[in-house]
Amino acid sequence: MKKIFFAALVLLGAATADAQMTEQLTATLRQGDNTTVFYGKDAFKSAYEAAESGAEITLSSGAFNNPGRIITSNISIYGQGYLNDETTGIAKTSVLDDFLIGTAEAEAEPTENIYMEGIWMNGSLYLSENGVKNIQVVKCRTGNAQFFADAENVVFRQMYFTGSIHARGFTIAGLLVQNSYLPNGFQKFSSSSSVMADHCCVFIRDYYNDRSAVTMSNCITWGANSCVGSVFYNCSLEEGELADRTYVNCYNGVSAGSLFSDQENINWDDARTWELKDPTTYMGNDGTQIGMLGGQYPFEKIPGVPRIIKSEVDGATNAEGQLHLNIQAEARPVNE
Repeated sequence: MKKIFFAALVLLGAATADAQMTEQLTATLRQGDNTTVFYGKDAFKSAYEAAESGAEITLSSGAFNNPGRIITSNISIYGQGYLNDETTGIAKTSVLDDFLIGTAEAEAEPTENIYMEGIWMNGSLYLSENGVKNIQVVKCRTGNAQFFADAENVVFRQMYFTGSIHARGFTIAGLLVQNSYLPNGFQKFSSSSSVMADHCCVFIRDYYNDRSAVTMSNCITWGANSCVGSVFYNCSLEEGELADRTYVNCYNGVSAGSLFSDQENINWDDARTWELKDPTTYMGNDGTQIGMLGGQYPFEKIPGVPRIIKSEVDGATNAEGQLHLNIQAEARPVNE
């Protein structure tokens, strides 16, 4: 992996404390050719408040205060990952409390074109009352993802959910979940929604009429029974073949936990590899193994963007009113 080292003189005005370099929480805002660095627990909030459409915000490791609702469209937000990287010693990026995209004003225009990667949202992800469109959330951890209005073209990729994706009865057109772990499944999508899960580990069960019919391909599922109307392509399911569902080249009646070589269960563990005992037997319709390691985006916890491995900021400005910032970043491979 290629390491990138650079230093910057940042005009931040007056500062206090002594002049030694110290580790800082930083949020780097890039807008066109302009780059501004904010630091401290509220750095993310400050960077977002200064951001305009088209901006990119890169967060260092550490725990940031919540920025509030992300309303401005065309914003990209990058963290350092939702897990501590034991190999490099790079700590995770976390954001406190629930993460909200959109406004509570239902009559407002939808919030569009938000991209997020490499963040542990300590609460849940809420997609708000004005509706959202063209949202991508990649290599993040969150509790539940909940929709509070109709939405369009939402992608979750290489995600770790601790709960469910819950539509609350709204219509979600074009939801795609790829190479992700979803232990409480899909809940309460309207019948006009279009939902696809590909190369995921997903809990399925239809009880209390709370679950939703979805289309799954190349997935490993556990639980039974699936919702009437569900469609499965090249999936492994614990349930046998049931009426009013569609199964194409599926493996029915297979205990999900028995498929893996790293552990004899389907439970999440930060250290798990999710490798199959016999990937050549359990093949998907795309020629790769079923489960999170197959497909176009094999499960990878580490973000594909450059990662800040060290950031230091002087405790005081120099005579010219400049504050010296030293950042070391490490390039990461990007999924093609």
